[in-house]
Amino acid sequence: MIHTFSMYCNLEMENITFCEEKFDANYILVGEIISDKKAGIAATISNIYGGWKLLLTIDAIKLLNKADIQDNDYNKVENFLHRFCMDNFGEILNLILTRIEYRYDAKMLPEERDFFLRRYKKIIDKQYFAEKKTFNTSIYHSNKSKSKIIYDKQSERDAKGAKIESYEKNVLRYEVKLLNRHLYYNMKKYDIERTLKNYWDSEVYRKYFIEEFEPILYPGNYYKLYDIMKILSSTNLKEKEIENLRKLLLSISRKGVTEARKYYSSYMFHKYINILNELKINPIVIPKNEKLPHKKKYIKNPLAHFFT
Repeated sequence: MIHTFSMYCNLEMENITFCEEKFDANYILVGEIISDKKAGIAATISNIYGGWKLLLTIDAIKLLNKADIQDNDYNKVENFLHRFCMDNFGEILNLILTRIEYRYDAKMLPEERDFFLRRYKKIIDKQYFAEKKTFNTSIYHSNKSKSKIIYDKQSERDAKGAKIESYEKNVLRYEVKLLNRHLYYNMKKYDIERTLKNYWDSEVYRKYFIEEFEPILYPGNYYKLYDIMKILSSTNLKEKEIENLRKLLLSISRKGVTEARKYYSSYMFHKYINILNELKINPIVIPKNEKLPHKKKYIKNPLAHFFT
């Protein structure tokens, strides 16, 4: 559910004196010392514009020593943060959330990861002012408030020459990052305070995955055009609608979603996409001659459980 998050708080001179005396070191070195004491936490103490600040970045997986993060893990993290503040700064601090990263790891074979990454390169280029960037083993959509990324986690670790943890093997990772601008907007617009507790919630996690990924990845499963036409022919759709859907699917397959939708009004494009969604058909089709990773006639959407 959660991977990393960042927090900050303002410090008083008493907090700085406490930590410097405890560690017999300058406040800058204190950040390095306390970062080394516990896996999964990086701390920085700074003096910006005459004010002291503590910046924390925490890897929940490393901190808890588990990959399957659940709602009930929050209390363990909260207790750790309270102890951390008391031990190092002499009191429980008012930590403000500035970033949180949600994740879903889909375990699959290399050929399956390659299959989905090639499909995703055809998704829309821009969504909610977020521009798409495509690389060999990753696809980004990002703006100044939120970002989402899909990438081959094992390939990423291999490229960095880094150790691959057991929970990273054969993983296609989906991430949604909520940045400080979005968290601040939620606070002002919806009165949702920037606390870790408000965002450490499986329903909030699910909500963001649906909002961010369903409009660009679509909820349906992946088929070849021949099999899609068989499904469409078994419905009550008119022949003209079926033919128009076929043309749309071919256009997306050849040009990608962004170019294909230029030939349709917003109403007609969304009408056809909604028909496909209801039939659980993904509009990004499998090329006729492409060999499937397994013998089934379709490939299940890895995020189907979010969208149903």
